[in-house]
Amino acid sequence: MLLALTGVNKLIQKPSIAHNAFGVFDSIFSFLKQLVDLGNMLCYTVHEFRYYFSERSRKMEEEIYRLMTGFLEKQEVLNQTCQPERLSGYGTTELHVLKAIFETEDPNVTSLAKALRLTKGAICRTIHKLTDKRLVESYMKEGNRQKIYYRITPAGKKVYEKHEMRDNGWKQINHEFLTRLSVEEMRNAAHYLQQYNAFLEQMIERKMNCGE
Repeated sequence: MLLALTGVNKLIQKPSIAHNAFGVFDSIFSFLKQLVDLGNMLCYTVHEFRYYFSERSRKMEEEIYRLMTGFLEKQEVLNQTCQPERLSGYGTTELHVLKAIFETEDPNVTSLAKALRLTKGAICRTIHKLTDKRLVESYMKEGNRQKIYYRITPAGKKVYEKHEMRDNGWKQINHEFLTRLSVEEMRNAAHYLQQYNAFLEQMIERKMNCGE
């Protein structure tokens, strides 16, 4: 303590040294204050950037959702407009199951669920609807009365053929649109659809595991 007082006395006795020392301390304090102000400004700027990009991301997400919804709505309108009397009253899952039954050898609930990546419960409910509409019938093999298989009826085949005609029509529509795109645009579109399709596959897998 005595040494400290002695040092202060010496500084007081030598004004130039004291002035220089206090000037250094003042400069250091000012520099530290500037650092604090800069840090506060950076924190505010980062917050603003986060808000800006999160808000921009939210608006882009809403726009993509709006476009996808519009795409599905227009697809449904075209389906109804092109063939309103042929396939009205049949859901998408019903038509896909009907197609799988026709194109699969000796299809049963297990093989259909695996092929279409649906739960067995969903397949059973769909087959029940198709049976009520007399589009599908069940059968058993000789020597194996435990497994039940399914096949389409003549009425079911007519619906299947109409569904194929509609699919071919969509292929032509898609071809007409895709020919307007550049190779780079088609590559970007394919990349997006691959990612989205993989995501939906994961969602289906989760639903199937929950169903089990």
